[in-house]
Amino acid sequence: MARVRRKICTRQNGVLVCKEIEMETNVWGEGAFDSLDACVTRAKQLLKEGRSYAEIIQQLNIQRVWRKNMDPERCRTITRCMREVARITGHDPSRIRDICG
Repeated sequence: MARVRRKICTRQNGVLVCKEIEMETNVWGEGAFDSLDACVTRAKQLLKEGRSYAEIIQQLNIQRVWRKNMDPERCRTITRCMREVARITGHDPSRIRDICG
């Protein structure tokens, strides 16, 4: 797995806080986006491994944007997965918008 460095920004108490994170390619593996349960299960594993919520959402968002026009159904599955992960971690799931065409 190759590691790449990316900048990620989140709002904390109304202030935009940016930090640089390292992302790995092929983190989600084969079949992770086939169903909602598989995606949420893998996200829970990543949370247990110590990944931050912001990093997981960023990785899912990259996958979602990639599939937005090519595979709208899988894009919707990823959106539902993102909302479920937000709910599990105590974040607001309504902030995750459906961008799928």
